[in-house]
Amino acid sequence: MTMVQSGIVGIGAFFLLFLSDGSPFPSLLDSSVFWWTTLYLVVCCTVFAFFAQNYALKRTSATKVSLLMGSEPAFGALFAVLWLGEVLTVLQYAGGALILIATIKVAINKHAG
Repeated sequence: MTMVQSGIVGIGAFFLLFLSDGSPFPSLLDSSVFWWTTLYLVVCCTVFAFFAQNYALKRTSATKVSLLMGSEPAFGALFAVLWLGEVLTVLQYAGGALILIATIKVAINKHAG
């Protein structure tokens, strides 16, 4: 599963590269810092993250998986606010609350039934 996910990400990245006009790429492609940074991000942040996620999901209950995966966007927004200083609108806070409420409701119903 990790190989399939990584392959799709790689194919998508190359597809987007060929669709772009290429303007930022010539200077980046000659930079060793760019390639080492890219290698680090691919290995540590993409392949390892896919592997760790699939490994953990295989070894836990469906209820915990739904709670984790369903709340991921809301926690991503929360971390962006806390660490990056992002500002959310009232509508975005309401959307995050709806995601969490729905995820918790499904988890409770699944656990009860």
